[in-house]
Amino acid sequence: MPVDRVELVPGGVRATVYVDRVSTGDDREEEVWVLATRGLEAVDSPEVVVAVRRDGPPPEQLFDMFRSIHDHAARGAALAAGDALEVRPGTFDLDPRISGFLCLPYRLHDPRLPLIEDLEIEGHERTPLLLVPVLDREYEAAQRYGHLRVLALLGKLTGVFPHPWWFDSRRPVVIEPEPTHPGAATLLSRYDLPTAHVPYLNVVHVGPQVRLSLSEGDCVRLHALLSDAPDTLVLLPGPGESEDARFVWRAGQTGPEAIMFATDSVVHGDLVIGVNFLVLLHGDIEVGAVHQEDGYTLMMPAELWRRFLDALADRREFSWRASGREVVLEPYPQRYVSPFGVVVESPDGYPPYRPKPRAGERTGPTVPLYNVRLDGIHLLTDQHVMEREVSADEVARLIQDACQVVDDALDGVPHRVQDMLLHFRLVPGAPSWIGLAVRPDEPEVLPQDLAEHVLARLNALPAPAVRHHEVRFEASLDVVRD
Repeated sequence: MPVDRVELVPGGVRATVYVDRVSTGDDREEEVWVLATRGLEAVDSPEVVVAVRRDGPPPEQLFDMFRSIHDHAARGAALAAGDALEVRPGTFDLDPRISGFLCLPYRLHDPRLPLIEDLEIEGHERTPLLLVPVLDREYEAAQRYGHLRVLALLGKLTGVFPHPWWFDSRRPVVIEPEPTHPGAATLLSRYDLPTAHVPYLNVVHVGPQVRLSLSEGDCVRLHALLSDAPDTLVLLPGPGESEDARFVWRAGQTGPEAIMFATDSVVHGDLVIGVNFLVLLHGDIEVGAVHQEDGYTLMMPAELWRRFLDALADRREFSWRASGREVVLEPYPQRYVSPFGVVVESPDGYPPYRPKPRAGERTGPTVPLYNVRLDGIHLLTDQHVMEREVSADEVARLIQDACQVVDDALDGVPHRVQDMLLHFRLVPGAPSWIGLAVRPDEPEVLPQDLAEHVLARLNALPAPAVRHHEVRFEASLDVVRD
């Protein structure tokens, strides 16, 4: 519940003050002030959130900063995710060392973040921003080596994954832009390499893969950047939504190190590990993919580089083998249209769903299938809402059972189906419903009596109960043809 509301701009913008409790890395709880704006969207700016350890009254200078953010946005200079807001040291009494703020997406319904009444109101045109204070020359280090490196070091310091969303003025500085001694130099400081911040790109390491994910719309931006790029360029990406761990830098490290989500919440073989930088080299070189510090270096011969740029221009998936790894470019749409009438749109894109299993949970069919193959899962409900309502294991079990029903029904039956889509709808206090669509969408592709038999069996399956929110998702099935 809010404890105070402060008018920032008469009749337009206010800040709401909340008190929340956080668990620190040493298993203690502390109170924090959470300050959130309401009304910045009227000047084409995302709403912003700042959280600081409660040590006295709410810092008045934060309200002044909110007013400044409003004024700049009104002049056409609104903040966006991936930006950094520089301030003069000594501006904030709560910690005179504050030199700036890193701007991160405040993803609504993320269970790690507090529920904020003003932000829970539907209708946001822009994802709100979480402003994370940085100290002294951390701001400069974030500009040189990437926001993610600084945030990962904060996570390592506090034991909070992926980083603490609140500020504690008692913390030390976690990184300097210049090495304090020769052995502390990072790869990124040894060479004077051109650097580009690309917060719309997410890079992760998953088993033998390195995945580069971005929306189809942002493929155009990255293509324009790389088309005129020198033969060596450092990309500093942004955070993703489905990471289980993140690489972390340490001076003098000889191998990869990472901070992790709670170890009882992930299956180690399926870890999605966030990557903090990407060095791209192209020209007269051999193909390669090398893990270095908390990032990756990708070496691309001229022909591979051309094909990579073509894939970006065409906004299509592209992959190649390098140093025993598979590097995958994964563009995802900003709009998904379901044949069941549901349309999901997001200016940030519609990334593929990768469920986060708890220890021992499944994420896909484990019973052999002979007539169909699970091709993908599409969420029609916000992923964080879905994860609060139903576990990855329950989703996997329901999808597996449904795939088995379809697989059995198609065994030995003549049909002309090329692929199928299963639509799952879970409603609080009501029976679940599973629908079926086939392609091509033509009469008699699937015999009517067989379709009715499949639907009856699908809707007789036991489904998990949801308590607060409707949950919808779809499973795409490829049909195996002899």
